[in-house]
Amino acid sequence: DRYMCLSLGTIAWVVILFLMRPYVVLLVSVTNRSNRMEFIELVYPDRLWLAIDTVAALPAVILVAVTFLRRPNAASWVKAVWKKGRTLLLASAVLNAIVAMAALALADSHKVSIVSPVLLCFSAWSLWYLLMSKRMRDVFYDFPVEEDPKTTKAKRTRAKRTKAK
Repeated sequence: DRYMCLSLGTIAWVVILFLMRPYVVLLVSVTNRSNRMEFIELVYPDRLWLAIDTVAALPAVILVAVTFLRRPNAASWVKAVWKKGRTLLLASAVLNAIVAMAALALADSHKVSIVSPVLLCFSAWSLWYLLMSKRMRDVFYDFPVEEDPKTTKAKRTRAKRTKAK
């Protein structure tokens, strides 16, 4: 990224969006003017599981918020949360998988849709990716360092002189 640190890749963002699925579903349902509940009922036949899944997605939501605060002069809590980013995503993925399994095990047969087993499979894949990906491990060890103001000012001055020539 612009701070010369590893950034989250495309696959990581897909995993994060999957883990934040209840918030995405709510956002999409709000934008559907014809029938706001249709999309929610497709993904969550029982609204109780939407509420539970929303809580399970909170660690991923926290990480996304911290992603936008990640910069060299960030507060110490931002650095601390970023360093625990992989753990937050793993927690969200585990909670997500538990919710998916519980929804399948406890749901009435008339409320189970084809979406539930697909979500369970993608939850398992997300867990595997978060555990096995070296990039995911390395991204959260990397944080932008504070620049020395004297060095930065000298670099800018040299850059301006080079442009002027």
